[in-house]
Amino acid sequence: MDRLIDIIWNGNPPARAREGVHVQAGRVRETIAAAELARSDLTSENGGYRLEIDPESLDWVRFERAVRIGHNKFRAGSLGGAVSTLSHALSLWRGTPLAGIADSDELQTFSTTMTELYLSARETRIECMTELDMNREVVCEATSLVREHPYREDLYRYLMIALYRSRRRTDALIVYRDLQNLLRTELGIDPDPMVTDVFQCILHQSPIPPGTRIGQPERQVYAV
Repeated sequence: MDRLIDIIWNGNPPARAREGVHVQAGRVRETIAAAELARSDLTSENGGYRLEIDPESLDWVRFERAVRIGHNKFRAGSLGGAVSTLSHALSLWRGTPLAGIADSDELQTFSTTMTELYLSARETRIECMTELDMNREVVCEATSLVREHPYREDLYRYLMIALYRSRRRTDALIVYRDLQNLLRTELGIDPDPMVTDVFQCILHQSPIPPGTRIGQPERQVYAV
């Protein structure tokens, strides 16, 4: 019970914290009953609570597994399969995990880890679509993500490649210029060499070779 209280209120519980936990436990039981979750129950144990739940009823479990399978397909060279599996994983996403309740350090860590896994899935799917010349899809998705996450340089690289292959060379060069200005102004650094290599190909109107991540360290996939 004490650990649960600490997680919920991040070490600063109200005076009647235990009563609050009991009330919320009742609501959890009602939710489980209403959802008719198989092999799931919340029971009292040693002054606290024990939640038994079928892992398959948890969207984050299914999401994490699908992302991992998608990454494995990508590494095996099954790009179309990776796109399909990662698209399924992303269809399970419902927005920021624990939004509105992730005030404690432990819950915030979980939320951050899951969000990073989500972004990794989107980046890998975009990379696969880039290799498959799905340029229209890459432009739409990468443009949106660049606005939301302006410091993730891989996104700019995929966007530049897709624009260039769509005969939008000027737009591709502008994307690089915007990234360069951002990094120099905010951090005092230049873009990653792999981004710059793509820029040079576009600038000199040279073909961009397949395998956009050749020589790049493998992206970290976070376990949860």
